[in-house]
Amino acid sequence: MAAAAPPLRAVGPLVLLLCMAAGVTIVSAQSQGALLYRVGLWLTNNNAATLSGLGWSDGGDACSGWQGVTCNAQGFITNL
Repeated sequence: MAAAAPPLRAVGPLVLLLCMAAGVTIVSAQSQGALLYRVGLWLTNNNAATLSGLGWSDGGDACSGWQGVTCNAQGFITNL
């Protein structure tokens, strides 16, 4: 019996992470923080306290002090 496909909401964050890792620009630099925060919530099962402990904030600039996030001179996330 074939495995069921994952729900679409589970695939979205993975696609975003893969695109970021491959250097594919799919969103503006300003939108990356919001999207990455949503991915972080998804990965931590909606535990905002965990993200806050890493310096991540909803609506914050991912290139300004988020632990584990590296950006280029143009403000795009290059490494997680």
